[in-house]
Amino acid sequence: MKKPDNKHEIDRQIEALRNRLSLEKKVVGIEEKTAQHAELKVRNIDTTAVIDATDF
Repeated sequence: MKKPDNKHEIDRQIEALRNRLSLEKKVVGIEEKTAQHAELKVRNIDTTAVIDATDF
């Protein structure tokens, strides 16, 4: 980033950084939820495999 010339420019850059940080937090949250969902799917598959094996 270039060195800001005045208070308005500083405020604008601060706001831009806040928006970027907010967006990055949302992306991380989505990635965590996706990982948890994938883990739940794997657990369900494992449980199903155990149930199917006991049916034989």
